[in-house]
Amino acid sequence: MLTLRNLLMLAMLTVVFTACDANGLTGPDDSTDTAISRGFVGNWAASNWTKTGIQDGNTTVTGSTDSLFLAYSVNLNHISAGVSPRTATYRVTAPNSGTVAFDWEYTGYHAYFHAFAELRVRAGSESTIMFDDTSRGHFTFTGSTSIAVRQGDSLEFQIGGRNADSDSRLDGSVKITNFRLLP
Repeated sequence: MLTLRNLLMLAMLTVVFTACDANGLTGPDDSTDTAISRGFVGNWAASNWTKTGIQDGNTTVTGSTDSLFLAYSVNLNHISAGVSPRTATYRVTAPNSGTVAFDWEYTGYHAYFHAFAELRVRAGSESTIMFDDTSRGHFTFTGSTSIAVRQGDSLEFQIGGRNADSDSRLDGSVKITNFRLLP
């Protein structure tokens, strides 16, 4: 028999359940923000991103609704004085104004001697450096970033680097997750 007390407890459980994510966790980015959109869907879908190739290398854009992968690879195939500075740019047009927030993981290999890697995001005249440092050998760096966008502006990710190693390779990828547009 359902009593008023049982109905109230059931209602409270429903509220608690809907405030949790798939893992049963709550937080400021789960149910309490008022995101205009979440994930790589619609105008944000991986198929809508364009890329500017990296000099002497290859670039790719792949993804799903939950994550976007931006990758580059340079191999000069010779023992040399290394790889001069070069970057790849990945961009999409913002369908709405707001603040884009996301988590990122930058992994790669830029050899060892005078190796350098960089990752930045741009929107309009705003630019945020997420990683800009000497990196030796294989590297993995993670973080969370947000940047304001205006409808019609390009959201751009620039990634790349250099080295002065006899190993003439630069390989890197950025995985973007928890992507959302906030008002």
